[in-house]
Amino acid sequence: MNPLEDIVVAVKAKVPTLPFAIPDSVRPLDVTMPLSSTTGFANVDPLTNNPITVTNDMTDFGWEYVWHCHLLGHEENDMMRPLVVKVAPDAPQNLTATSPGESVNPPSVALSWVSTSAANATFTIQRATDAAFTTNVTTLPPVLSPTTTFTDTPLPPDTTFYYRVRADNGVGISPCSNTASARTSGWLPLAPTGLGIYSFRVFPGTLFPHWTLPVADGVTAATRNGIYVERSRRAANGVWGPWARVATLAPNATQYSDTGLARRATYRYRVQAFNSDGSSAYSNVAQGTTF
Repeated sequence: MNPLEDIVVAVKAKVPTLPFAIPDSVRPLDVTMPLSSTTGFANVDPLTNNPITVTNDMTDFGWEYVWHCHLLGHEENDMMRPLVVKVAPDAPQNLTATSPGESVNPPSVALSWVSTSAANATFTIQRATDAAFTTNVTTLPPVLSPTTTFTDTPLPPDTTFYYRVRADNGVGISPCSNTASARTSGWLPLAPTGLGIYSFRVFPGTLFPHWTLPVADGVTAATRNGIYVERSRRAANGVWGPWARVATLAPNATQYSDTGLARRATYRYRVQAFNSDGSSAYSNVAQGTTF
């Protein structure tokens, strides 16, 4: 260049098509100072000119390059400057959705995906009840990378849900990931507790099992359809006979009158709740002897 000659270089950034990913430059605002330091910054808001506190934290500079200019004599200040190209993140990939088996807990779906987004990207998860995402579309709480998993709960039982994920790095929003679906499991009722046995002389040959029902979780699908009562008798040699179901009771039943039993015989009982998804675990076992 001739003395006193100016030159203007016009550059248009273009996202290249490469067989590999280009990592973002995530670094402190000032690499010469420790994180959380406020030293060395102008501490002025460039939009309002009001004082602000700038903290040295990790920042995504996207695709950061070095603009390097040479002079014949020497390199002056500002002849080496960063050049930042910010691009929208790539779409998350390999989204999977998995639902556990029958459970006494509220049904859930576990999500997992793969992403090349920078450490400060935010993932947005959408859920719907159809693959086209036109019915019952819900946006779930955001997930901050590098976390690439999420558990969606509580959910209604025996329902198929569809999911997709996209990333946002503050510059742009990625396309959506692949769509993954899962069908939630059934929600089994909780087991009755505190099973005990009453017997009274005025009621010979009768035992009165009684128990406590756990408090419902407030979700209709998890409520009970009924209570099963099972009984086993101890033989004269001390050996217990097989369990047999002796009653099917209403959902809120907490006791049972077992009549017509042998007198001065020992029986043991256990109870369980059931609904359309299956049966709970058994209660504790309790035994009693008739008069």
